Amino acid sequence: MPHRLNVLMIGHTCSPLRGSEPGGVWNWAAHMAEFHRVSLICHPQYRQEYEEMPIAKRPRDLEIHWTSLPRVIDPWDCNRDERGLRLHYLLWLRVALRVARALHRARRFDIVHQVGLGTVSAPSPFWRIGPPLIWGPIGGGQVAPAEFRRYFGQAWTSEWLRSRRVAALRYSTALRRSAARSSMILVTNRDTMEIVTRMAATDVRYFLDSGTPNFWLRSEPPVVRTATGCTLIWWGRLEAHKGLPIALEALAQTRDSDSRLLVAGAGRMRAEWEELATRLPLRDRVQFLGQVPREQLRDLAAHCDAFVFTSLRESFGSTVLEAMAAGLPVIALDHHGVGQFLSDEAGFKAPVTTPDETIAALARAIDRFSSLGESARTRLARAAWRQAAAHTWPARASQMGAWYEATIQADKGEGVRVQEAGINR
Repeated sequence: MPHRLNVLMIGHTCSPLRGSEPGGVWNWAAHMAEFHRVSLICHPQYRQEYEEMPIAKRPRDLEIHWTSLPRVIDPWDCNRDERGLRLHYLLWLRVALRVARALHRARRFDIVHQVGLGTVSAPSPFWRIGPPLIWGPIGGGQVAPAEFRRYFGQAWTSEWLRSRRVAALRYSTALRRSAARSSMILVTNRDTMEIVTRMAATDVRYFLDSGTPNFWLRSEPPVVRTATGCTLIWWGRLEAHKGLPIALEALAQTRDSDSRLLVAGAGRMRAEWEELATRLPLRDRVQFLGQVPREQLRDLAAHCDAFVFTSLRESFGSTVLEAMAAGLPVIALDHHGVGQFLSDEAGFKAPVTTPDETIAALARAIDRFSSLGESARTRLARAAWRQAAAHTWPARASQMGAWYEATIQADKGEGVRVQEAGINR
């Protein structure tokens, strides 16, 4: 990279020990700090985990500014659950903006990058600071297909309300300003792309909200040494929108009665979904493992043949990258982020139409994979592994650094044109 920039990052939570949003924010900040001077604004929920990190392992050019709301007005208790999180985040953004403005007066940042929470439903206010803003990666524009509402049970009411909130974004003046004033917006799926482009965004690009963890990435391309049987694995939180019953119903329709499914994860839907597996009946073909530690899950994946992903509403899905990094082909629903990202060389995708048609298509995909020999499975596994290897955090940081430089140069050019026209910005 040509020279070190002064970068302001905003993420909501940050932890070097976690995945999802806290881990994503940490990886952005830590990897970009290898090339630039990074100031990060985030909430102190996981501050202790960072401070227990040996000083020698902390990035030298990363400075974290822990920013919280006054407890008296904060509707969210970060030590309990996510109730009140949405309102908390909207209020937190206002406080973070004040902190960002004060930091900019002292540091004079070259560029601002908001990396979390990555949702289009909470418009970024950080274009107000002055330097060019890169917003994202963001998702949140995807909604669960109404035809599949039976899989949500009592959770469908909140899911329907979320869908209405997403539909109402077209009327959001705050989103329109954020989209129009952002120098670049990174999105994880087509649904979110459509929303921000309708809002007059000028530079919108696809970019995953997840990076491939080194922990999961195999050191060498996988080789399938035997193709006897078909052991599938599904892992994630056992929540309604994750759609595990679709995989169970598809497995019940497969011609290959020897195909089996391992389910790793915990959540409130476990008892109901175990009962469904018994009714189908799949008791001998499905095993619920509960929460599996990460190290054991990686070892378990090495003895499976393919990963099944059935989320009915997902920005992308970090578990997909984990599975591909482990050398597993993916059998997934063809929508939202995974439909956009997963190549045909790395797995099979079932179209999302009606439940009956989608389940039948997923069953055919499982049968198709089960019938493959060693060489065909190896080709799929290697394609999945290569795709995951292209999204390591160092590779993502290198790409982002190039976009920083290009965005700053474009902003300087725009400033020159504005001055020549005699217009005050």
